[in-house]
Amino acid sequence: MVATTLSRQKYALFRNEGGGVFGYHSLLSNLGALSSIHSGWGVAFADFGNDGWRDLLAAQGHVMYNVQQLDPSLRSQEPPLVLFNRKGRFEESSLGPVAPGRGLAIGDIDNDGALDAVMSVLGGAPVVYRNRPGPNNWLQRKLKSLGARATVNGQRQDAGMAGSYLSAQDGRLHFGLGTATAAEIEVRWPSGRKRGLRTDQLNRVLTIEEP
Repeated sequence: MVATTLSRQKYALFRNEGGGVFGYHSLLSNLGALSSIHSGWGVAFADFGNDGWRDLLAAQGHVMYNVQQLDPSLRSQEPPLVLFNRKGRFEESSLGPVAPGRGLAIGDIDNDGALDAVMSVLGGAPVVYRNRPGPNNWLQRKLKSLGARATVNGQRQDAGMAGSYLSAQDGRLHFGLGTATAAEIEVRWPSGRKRGLRTDQLNRVLTIEEP
């Protein structure tokens, strides 16, 4: 899980290490160094490259409109923070324009298999960021039961639309599969039932209902 903060505080990344224990990984993942001067709001993990590693996107903007007069290194309007996950360490990329970002929602708006984003702006119109599909494979799962848990090729997600600050997400679960040519799928329903299946029909939306 990740929590955004105001500038000079570093965004916090907590890794579930099992047994009810969470480790602080902001420094090991490079998130601390990349976020220290930013002020974050809505934030989400999403596999924008469909490589099987979830990247991080955060809406940003300081709460003080005149913060630059107090500290020239800070800004009230910032571009979203885009961090690509390189096997556990983040690398920063650019995404404009600058704005006082607040809410952030993730979803495949145009159903092309590449996750997009919508950011709400303080006092302005929302900004839509459209992603373009690349060479990697993907699979979207639509589970007709909130709270169901899906595992695809070792990646686990829970069905739901809970999002971040003032936002809700696309209800479909999105899995980047990289160069894999098949998907091993397991679904655990809230009732306790389980279902497993394998498919080589990738790059599509798969709807699964509880028996």
